[in-house]
Amino acid sequence: MQRENNFDLLRLVLAWVVVLVHTADLSLAPQFAPISRLLSSRMAVEGFFAISGCLIVASWDRSRTVSGYFRRRAQRILPGYWFAFLYTIVLGAAVSILPPARFLATSATWKYIAANLAFANFLHPGLPGVFPHNDLSAVNGALWTLKIEVMFYLFVPVLIGCCRRIGTAWTLASCFLLSLVYRMVLEGGGHHTLAVQLPGQLSFFLVGAGVYFYFGWFQQHSHLVWAVALVSTGLGCGFGFFPLRALGVPLLVLAIAFLLPAVRGVTRFGDFSYGTYVLHFPTVQLFISLGFFSRSPWLALCALVFTVGLLAAFSWYAVERHFLRPSRVRQQETEVAAAVA
Repeated sequence: MQRENNFDLLRLVLAWVVVLVHTADLSLAPQFAPISRLLSSRMAVEGFFAISGCLIVASWDRSRTVSGYFRRRAQRILPGYWFAFLYTIVLGAAVSILPPARFLATSATWKYIAANLAFANFLHPGLPGVFPHNDLSAVNGALWTLKIEVMFYLFVPVLIGCCRRIGTAWTLASCFLLSLVYRMVLEGGGHHTLAVQLPGQLSFFLVGAGVYFYFGWFQQHSHLVWAVALVSTGLGCGFGFFPLRALGVPLLVLAIAFLLPAVRGVTRFGDFSYGTYVLHFPTVQLFISLGFFSRSPWLALCALVFTVGLLAAFSWYAVERHFLRPSRVRQQETEVAAAVA
């Protein structure tokens, strides 16, 4: 798999799509309504999962030991996650309507801590007295994707084992179809929350894995890949037919990553996508609670972009990069799934 690609830039763009959509949806500012119509945080997250499928399988393939694989995964995801978790606790103590001592002593705070340390933010998404007047009181609602990312890490050894025993194409196709059936049956029954959990998101990951396994074919038939990606994405999103979207979105993302000239842009200075994703939601909630969007929406949005960018840069330079090998950073082998919604 070629080293010169657009993964870093793609992740950053997808993370900022999520930031903008969440800002529009959470703030309820009518000025931001076009953002939610033009951009899709759902597709951005699906793009993240496709990138994860390609890069996590590649990471397993390069690992000499199982322990080495899991150590690298932990080094990539945990430092930034813990920093974001600490950020929410400090922020919560500062803005809670409860006095700091009572905030830290209440059982609700410790339930939040336990749930987040277990990547189960959905079990206790709020902190006591934090953002009580916001339309949504969850402190960091974007973290639901991190649970899925961790499950992908655990799933890859099983996937590779099945590929070796019963064949790569058969394994990927069977799992892809099972994922589609699960997703469509639950959505058809009105269980959307369960539908977007695993294995409902597995189809995007598997297309990414397939691109890694059949990368030579992917490159040689680039025109066909572009055609299938564009047509499937257009029809799948336009008509709401999930199987086409499950094929088209990941193919489109990976075509942009590999089949277009590599562009580094701001990513030459670091990989800011993870920090952007895991830190933006509580920052948006803070801006809403302070009434910034109700007073001057566009000025508040500019201030939010600056603040989230600053936090993401701090997360990268002060925390994340110190847990990664320099060669790994330079060769663009880091990946996040996350991030994020």
